Amino acid sequence: MSGLTAFVREIFQCQEDVAHCIAKAATERGYRPGAAIVRQGDQCDETFLLTVGRARASAVGRDGASVLLHDFAPGDLFGATVRPTAPSDVDVTALGVARVAVFIALDFLRLMERHNCIGMVLSRLLLARLKTANKRLVDRNTLSAVGRIHAELLRRAEPNGWSISPPPVLAALALELQTTRETVSRTVSALERRGLVRRTAEALIIVAPRRLESLVD
Repeated sequence: MSGLTAFVREIFQCQEDVAHCIAKAATERGYRPGAAIVRQGDQCDETFLLTVGRARASAVGRDGASVLLHDFAPGDLFGATVRPTAPSDVDVTALGVARVAVFIALDFLRLMERHNCIGMVLSRLLLARLKTANKRLVDRNTLSAVGRIHAELLRRAEPNGWSISPPPVLAALALELQTTRETVSRTVSALERRGLVRRTAEALIIVAPRRLESLVD
């Protein structure tokens, strides 16, 4: 079993023959840190399955401001998954060394029709992204800037054993939460002084998640 076939089998929870069929339809590509995988406004007729590394989706509004939308991890799908050959709404950039399995979008749609395991995974991913987007919208309208920072740190750390790795870039976090880098820096430093978080070269670790949760306001 090839490496991509094994990865596909794990992500889609399918039989080996199905995984082989899906993997055979893909072409693998590698990207250097900071490289553009998808460009906003370009015609996009490919579906991407992230297999190694992380990537980030962002968009530039009419006012020229950049908005961070999603961080992608291995197993995430993006690109033209349901609207082949439409202009991309977002930029997707590799955060480090990244690899993707690339499908022609129409081929991917045919695979979805043939193998319901793909549709199930895509549905779960889209629902998770919708839930995250709704939560951020609520937080933006109900929480202070400091509260949004606390909530976002908890959101990122909880699925990973209360560890955010690599540590968040403060300027990017500020942009995502629509606040200033100085506010993020002061907030994280205050949490460190109180012993609620700990920073290492590899990660930002939430030491006391329940205490941090109590500060979300």
